[in-house]
Amino acid sequence: MIFDMERIERMQYCETCKVSISTKTKNCPLCHAPLPPCEDAALEQTYPDFSPLKRRSRFLALLYSALCLAVIFICVLVNLLTWNGHLWSALVAAPVLYVWLCGLITFRKRAHLGLKLMAHAIGIVSLLVVINTFTDSQRIVSHVSWAVSYTMPFIFIGFILLINVLMARKRNTLRDYVLYQISLCVIGFIPLLLVLLGVAQPAYPSIIAAACSALTIGGLFLFGRKKVVAELNRKFHI
Repeated sequence: MIFDMERIERMQYCETCKVSISTKTKNCPLCHAPLPPCEDAALEQTYPDFSPLKRRSRFLALLYSALCLAVIFICVLVNLLTWNGHLWSALVAAPVLYVWLCGLITFRKRAHLGLKLMAHAIGIVSLLVVINTFTDSQRIVSHVSWAVSYTMPFIFIGFILLINVLMARKRNTLRDYVLYQISLCVIGFIPLLLVLLGVAQPAYPSIIAAACSALTIGGLFLFGRKKVVAELNRKFHI
């Protein structure tokens, strides 16, 4: 191998890392220590200045989490100190908890859209169940009516159909969505299970949700069996 000794001599050198740098830069790309000025025009900067975006994003996420947890803690504490027989703090803590957890997933650039949709489906249902539970005068599970009987199945149906539309628009994305869609379809059978346990009435919304889940799973294996099986094998090593 032939080395351009003249070019090597013109390179900037980092005393900390003991490496030569072939591009013109103010700081070492490894340790970010300042480098001596370089007047050689032949050395051009080939990459942008480093910006600690990950560190800044992590700090904002921690600050966001701390604020949400502080609001929940204060509400619960005030509720206990002024107890009048009603757990009103749950009606405040549940939305804050939903915004906190789903917000962290929603604004993560690396989080897949399928994961975000599934998280919102579960989060919205859980939020409405809590609201229904603690606004009911009798405050017992058997009286959680509209959230379990109507809202839960129709929200699951909506998100399952939305992911179906996304997969239909771009067939090459089926493999990316399949695991989240199957997980959401399995969750879609929960309303029917609650009907069988006598918690939810009437039964038709839950039956529709279960039918939508079953048809979606069947369609995935019917029209994209190879991709579905390959993705399941890749995820679960089966």
